[in-house]
Amino acid sequence: MNPLIHQLQQNIKRLKNNIHEISNESLAHKPNPQKWSKKEILGHLIDSARYNLTRFTEIIITDDLYELQTYTQDDLVKINNYQNTPTYELVILCQSLNTQICHVLKNTPEVHFQKKLKIGNEVKTLEWLVVDYIRHLEHHLNQILTSTDTITLPHHITLKQAIEQLTNTPTEFTKVLEFGDLEIEYYQPNQIDKQQPHLRDEVYIIASGQGKFIRSGITYTIQPNDVLLVKAGEEHRFIDFSKDFATWVIFYGIERP
Repeated sequence: MNPLIHQLQQNIKRLKNNIHEISNESLAHKPNPQKWSKKEILGHLIDSARYNLTRFTEIIITDDLYELQTYTQDDLVKINNYQNTPTYELVILCQSLNTQICHVLKNTPEVHFQKKLKIGNEVKTLEWLVVDYIRHLEHHLNQILTSTDTITLPHHITLKQAIEQLTNTPTEFTKVLEFGDLEIEYYQPNQIDKQQPHLRDEVYIIASGQGKFIRSGITYTIQPNDVLLVKAGEEHRFIDFSKDFATWVIFYGIERP
């Protein structure tokens, strides 16, 4: 494997593994109104990935001297409203774009990395541009991931812990884990399941009790350890369930209004 591709893959992994351990307050904090927050820096990396994916592919397929065009960084960050976009959506987009860059570079013959491009009055190569892109990415990742305001993720959640947490919660459900686009809740409806269709895909894993589950007009008989999949927007609810009924609820993916 080209070492540049490996380096880029490691940076993608580093972003996904570490950013969700930084508090939302720290990610959204702006040092002053003119400076980017960590979320906006991540948005800038998304813009960089979009433009450079286009640059890399166009350089590869053209036989002419490619002239690099700049883009207005601040305007793009503002127009895309990265500051008010959920962090997990930004991470998914950044990860997807950079994964596609890896695919493109992996399928590019080595000889093409010496193709010429013009930046200002200088002539460089595709290889130089890829190296410069990775250095730029790493520079901003260091800015994003350097934080003293971190949170500790629970890597092991017992049923007993979830029940105790729910007991101290005024609602019928309690959130026990959140990591990126993954959210896990413990849910124990009281006599009636009042759920409405959700904007994200979800999985139920029955923790205790028995009952029935209706999804899009189809009824299922359920018992402990059964797994149920519900796509975003689907009508669903639990009915005729026992008093000890409870379930784990796993949300994932981006919202689909």
